[in-house]
Amino acid sequence: MEEIQYLVEAEKEGLRLDVYLREKLPYLSRSYLQKLIEDGCITVEGRIRKSSYKIKSQEVILVELPELSELEI
Repeated sequence: MEEIQYLVEAEKEGLRLDVYLREKLPYLSRSYLQKLIEDGCITVEGRIRKSSYKIKSQEVILVELPELSELEI
C-alpha cells in the first residue's frame, strides 16, 4: 500500500476534497477518488470525510492507495 500525504495550501482552502485530490493525482479518476474516500482510504486530519468536504488551509490529507492487482486475460 502506498501512502501519500498532502498539506493543504492556503489558496486551495474551500475546495471540495475530491476536487483537490483530482488536481494532486491527475492519473486517478474523480470517481475512483470518491470510492477511496467512501472506503476510508483517504482521511483529513485523521478523520474520514465525505467527498464534498470543504478543505481548510494547513489540514493534512492522507491518501492510502491500495496495491493494484494484475488481471489475467
